[in-house]
Amino acid sequence: AEGTGFAAAANKALGTVSGVAHILVCHDDVALAPDAVRLLLEEAYRSNAGLTCPKCVLWDAPDRLLSVGMGADRLGVTHSLIEPGELDQGQHDAVHEVFVAPSGSVLVRTDLWRALGGFDASSGEPGEDLDISWRAHLAGARVVVAPQATVRHLEATKNGIRPCAPAERRDERREEHRFRALWTCYSVVGLVLLAPVAVFFVVAETIWALAHHRSRPEVLLPVAALLRSFRGPRQLRAARRRAQGLRRANDLALWKYQ
Repeated sequence: AEGTGFAAAANKALGTVSGVAHILVCHDDVALAPDAVRLLLEEAYRSNAGLTCPKCVLWDAPDRLLSVGMGADRLGVTHSLIEPGELDQGQHDAVHEVFVAPSGSVLVRTDLWRALGGFDASSGEPGEDLDISWRAHLAGARVVVAPQATVRHLEATKNGIRPCAPAERRDERREEHRFRALWTCYSVVGLVLLAPVAVFFVVAETIWALAHHRSRPEVLLPVAALLRSFRGPRQLRAARRRAQGLRRANDLALWKYQ
């Protein structure tokens, strides 16, 4: 239906797929190199990866890098592993594990997709890639970047080609979904340790915005995102139960193996 987000639409479409070992999730503004799918599949089998992402390059300048997977800190803040727009000279062409596989284009093992329940549509996007990658790690799956496979990404939303919400609203939603990933994926002990730190940074960001005379939306953004992250408490509890169930199952499997 009109207005359906990417995460919910992907879940609905891929719910009809059966009898395949892997599924390729893509945004509608990417163009895969002719051999990209083959190279992604080869690396997925070679590395026994649950999620395998390609090297993303700029749409109009395919010799310039956009991403080779992404990292994230303990508070779920994602960061690039390269300098955006960096000249591609093969310096990042080694296969390696990453924390986040960008959802612009990612190959997912089908059994893992089913175990994870797909994207968390209640969280939505942006931020669905952090959530599913984090839960994949909890399940014991590897998240790998295969730089031999390349994809051009138009970034239609960021570049204003696709109608979208104002930038402040997108930033608030990204922060909201980051907080929801924290509440979902951390253990109880982890939440006890990290939640005060997360709140401290929210207060610090708000004070900084006030001190620099930022606009009212910018001042309220961190607090609004934190409060909105608790919306839909029933869905949040269900998502947390699923994620912690994956963690316990993986811990039990490791214990039996040892």
